[in-house]
Amino acid sequence: MVACWRSCPRLTTYLTTNGAIIQVAGQHTASTPSGRIPKHSQRKARRSSDCPRPIDMPPQTNSNTAAGDAEFRTLRLQDAHTDMASTPASVGGSLRTTSVDKGATTWPSSPAPSIHEEPQARNEGYDEKNHGSDDDDVEKGRPRPSGAAAAPGSTAAAAAATTPPPPPNFPEGGRAAWCTVVGACCSVMVSFGLITSYGVFQSHYVSVLDRSNSDISWIGSLQTGFFYLVGAVVGRLYDALGPKRLTLAGTLLLCFGLMMTSLATRYYQLLLSQGIAVGLGAALLFYPALLSVPSYFLRLRGLAVGIVVAGAALGGVIWPIALQRMFLDPSLGFGWTVRILGFIVLALGLVATALVTTRAPPRKHGAFLERQAWSDVRYTATVVGAAFSTLGFFVPYFYIESFAIMKGVSTDVAFYSVTALNGGSLLGRLFSAGLCDRFGKFNTLLASSLASTLLCLAFWLPLGATSGLNASQAVATTMSFAVLFGFGNGAFFSASLPALASFTPLTHLGLRAGMLYTVLTIPALVGTPISGAFLSEVDDAHFVNLIIWSSLTQLVGFLAFAVARYRISPRLWHAV
Repeated sequence: MVACWRSCPRLTTYLTTNGAIIQVAGQHTASTPSGRIPKHSQRKARRSSDCPRPIDMPPQTNSNTAAGDAEFRTLRLQDAHTDMASTPASVGGSLRTTSVDKGATTWPSSPAPSIHEEPQARNEGYDEKNHGSDDDDVEKGRPRPSGAAAAPGSTAAAAAATTPPPPPNFPEGGRAAWCTVVGACCSVMVSFGLITSYGVFQSHYVSVLDRSNSDISWIGSLQTGFFYLVGAVVGRLYDALGPKRLTLAGTLLLCFGLMMTSLATRYYQLLLSQGIAVGLGAALLFYPALLSVPSYFLRLRGLAVGIVVAGAALGGVIWPIALQRMFLDPSLGFGWTVRILGFIVLALGLVATALVTTRAPPRKHGAFLERQAWSDVRYTATVVGAAFSTLGFFVPYFYIESFAIMKGVSTDVAFYSVTALNGGSLLGRLFSAGLCDRFGKFNTLLASSLASTLLCLAFWLPLGATSGLNASQAVATTMSFAVLFGFGNGAFFSASLPALASFTPLTHLGLRAGMLYTVLTIPALVGTPISGAFLSEVDDAHFVNLIIWSSLTQLVGFLAFAVARYRISPRLWHAV
């Protein structure tokens, strides 16, 4: 006769007639080091009038206990039920397994083990299809029994193996980190700093080439456009290869483009050499150096990136003054001035290649576009905001000198308006670096975008509509606007990459930043020619239309940044 006690809700019992052996499978019973049934299970069994009181057995080894399988305990009953005594001997070693929890019943093919044998984790006749397993419970959403551990190779262990690693530990300084900052500063000074200094080339080409302002502006547009166009490709290559090979290639290509520019005498030659070669070389030199800095900093990321992008503003201050002086020197002229610039680029580019390193692990495989990024409203709104802002804030950089001359400022003095603009940008980038770490990267970016928009609407627009200024008034107002706009706009360059990095995985930062800069190709290409079309005639009325265009595009950019900021955190005073 086989007896089982269904009144014990957490026990599965086995009974043989020859030795009154019971094996208890406690699927919800926690294991104990001594091998005994936990006391709370014994108390539950005693409360049942049908369940006899088990005695403690010596500890037994179960090799699968740690694996989280069902636990079996071998018990000898001192007293048998009266109905056990009448059990026919023909039953012999037959064993019936009843799972109270599962409600399934199976017949094993082997007798129950002796108390001197090591119990097995599962009986040979254990019907896993009906009983299920712990791993099945995990897969179906049922909690694993308390006290059970995950078996190696089990579903739970596999899930634990796929748990994402802890966030990286940022050193926040050190020799390699600050060497990377210095090298990146040299890199952006000769790449982006040179691109923002195109205004001095624009003035020179207008005086020596028989072309309109709109035609000449296409050289700068191609240069800026190709600089942004290859952003996604360079960003993906950076994720896979690291910075050194890319910065070396960029240094050589940028130097080659400048050397060819020094030999150019026709319009199409300038389009190829300065418009395309210089733009591509500057991109290869700029992106890897700038993207390497965030891998060393988290708490001081705004400060570090601010120092780096200040190098671009420093280049924007130095290059126009140096180039203008050298263009006017008859012993040098345009050719040797650009060649000397090429040698300086070569030297600083090699310094950047030697110093810039990254801690980000390489990501060898992956697409050059990440479609998943566009489903993130924060990323999409940030890209839209950057595109419209770029469409508007480059207008002062390209046309502030022409505006000063139109207002009556002498050519020699008007030239310094570009320097004043870049000088203000330098101060703004350094000042906003601390604001990023104190008030949040995205908050600083949003404040910079609003400041640039308001300065164009409240300062530049009334100044453009005012006529009859004398020379001193024109100089004072134009230089004041240049410094203030540069200061307010400088935070855009300092905060844009840290703001993007605040919600982007470090291993995808190169690709996503590259995709953003690739989108900026469109406003970079069409922005300057559209602006030039507003100036079919250089007078107050046409400049007012240009200023309105610049202000409105920057306002749209501000609104898009505000959407991204709200999706990151709707709390107004939260530092994000």
